[in-house]
Amino acid sequence: YLGLLSTVLGRWDEAEGHFNDAAEMHRRLSPPWLGWTYYDYADMLLRRNSSGDREKALAMLSQALDIAQRLDEGVAGAGAGAQAESTGR
Repeated sequence: YLGLLSTVLGRWDEAEGHFNDAAEMHRRLSPPWLGWTYYDYADMLLRRNSSGDREKALAMLSQALDIAQRLDEGVAGAGAGAQAESTGR
């Protein structure tokens, strides 16, 4: 949340540091939160609009989408497995 707060305040360097710290922690602990971190980090980069920010933001959004799709597949797969068990298939 510190990255989001720093973004709102326009403290770009602080926001970037907070997002990098959060991404490092979430890489190890929580893929869903990593996706959200990439999404919010990309938003900050697009707002800051410095040289190279757009390209970096697009790469992060791509990673966030990939994480979301993998998580969705896992949920769908788990649901299909439970349904197959309940119907005896």
